[in-house]
Amino acid sequence: MVWRDRVLKEIDNRIAFLSNNNRKVRKKSSIFQNTTSKNCLSDLQSKYVLVPIDKAANNVAFICKRFYAEVLLKELGILGTSTSTYTKIEDKTPDEIVTQHQSELKNQFNISVSKDMLTLPDIYWLPKLHKNPIKFRYIIASKHCTTKNLSKYVSSIFSLFMNQIEAYYNKSHYYSGIKSYWIVRNRDPIMDAVRRSYARNSAKCVSSFDFSTLYTKIPHDKLIDVLNEIIDFVFKGGTRSKIAIRYSGKATWVKSCSSKTTNFTKISIKNAVSYLIKNCYFKLGDKLFRQDIGIPMGSDPAPAFANLFLFYYESSWLKSIKKDDNILARKFGQVFRYIDDLVALNDGLAFERYHDQIYPPELELNKENENNHCTNFLDLNIGIENGVFITKLFDKRDSFGFNITRLPYRDSNIPCRMFYSSITAECLRICRATTTHDDAITSIKGFLTRMMKQGAELPKIKNSIRKMVNKHQIAHKYNVNTNTFINQIL
Repeated sequence: MVWRDRVLKEIDNRIAFLSNNNRKVRKKSSIFQNTTSKNCLSDLQSKYVLVPIDKAANNVAFICKRFYAEVLLKELGILGTSTSTYTKIEDKTPDEIVTQHQSELKNQFNISVSKDMLTLPDIYWLPKLHKNPIKFRYIIASKHCTTKNLSKYVSSIFSLFMNQIEAYYNKSHYYSGIKSYWIVRNRDPIMDAVRRSYARNSAKCVSSFDFSTLYTKIPHDKLIDVLNEIIDFVFKGGTRSKIAIRYSGKATWVKSCSSKTTNFTKISIKNAVSYLIKNCYFKLGDKLFRQDIGIPMGSDPAPAFANLFLFYYESSWLKSIKKDDNILARKFGQVFRYIDDLVALNDGLAFERYHDQIYPPELELNKENENNHCTNFLDLNIGIENGVFITKLFDKRDSFGFNITRLPYRDSNIPCRMFYSSITAECLRICRATTTHDDAITSIKGFLTRMMKQGAELPKIKNSIRKMVNKHQIAHKYNVNTNTFINQIL
């Protein structure tokens, strides 16, 4: 065919042109290879520690090295008041612990530690600049450490457990009317509860709470006992008694073991949990420490451990009272918890009265809102107007005393289409979280003003938002037509 020969000829010509050795190629040198730039960066790093900001990871804080070190030393009890959370290990070196882990992981769990994993994690902290006064988030983690593979396996197993427990208690809630599983993974269940209240005009109170000592105050023995009971519960009644970790990292129930997967039994899972909790060694410089109380924040299974630890006490307490006071137990039907943050809707302030009876005394729970008609939870601001819950988007980063980067700039190294898609996605998020038309318009206007300063062009914004509004029926939600909604925004 003529057209085929022509296409192949054009391709051959193009390849020959690109392969021409005499073609001049413009060499580009990185600015970081510039001597002046390198000297400037070296001087900067000699005085400051550069760390991501908590809740705003795309933004960096410059922290005085001396102050950064002092905060860590105070947390570990080396400066100031001593602490029982961490213990300094004097009789062993980091290398000895690494060798010990390498041997134990092979013998107990048949896990070989590769050369790039023969190290221990470090402790570091991130500044919580949305707090006043500024607080610190301490993290013990590393991409490469001796227990990393075991942590990933246990994390995958507990994700499987949580799915199983959630399904079981959702069915139990359907038949009994008592909600014992309060854990949520996002804001969607809260939005569903808010929508159900519209028709009844039944909104009366809302309150939110925060566990301030969840990761640093739980005794290890109590944590292990609770997690062992959770493990016993999920293994009851099933026909499959083993869990296999696939090559993808996903955990599944199996009847028999395979040589192609990493396999765990109920006993080996309990041993793995106990091993990870009791072997939380980490370094600070050349010093060796171990966390003896609490869950190491930053480890893979830490969120699941924290979630299920609290769930155990919540479900146990509801089980103990439902026979004697079924009415009280039903009042907790709209309590939702995202790890250490909790919100209660229309509970008649029952949670506030009884939370001391639910959780162990080691945990400190603080109420976040003073007015029981308005609070913040996750990325929602929840208020009550005329017996109806009203929601709008809430962002902790708005309280930062400086401008922060949230979405990319137009001149970033990303495709144009991706840049505008990120804008429409954020507008959709605002609309889904916002109840009233006026609040949605105000939030989107402020957001678009910021994005235009980051290089967004108005005509392209308009086209992208029009497609989003039509696709997701946003104008219908606010009872206006599409053109009116877009004109009000822009």
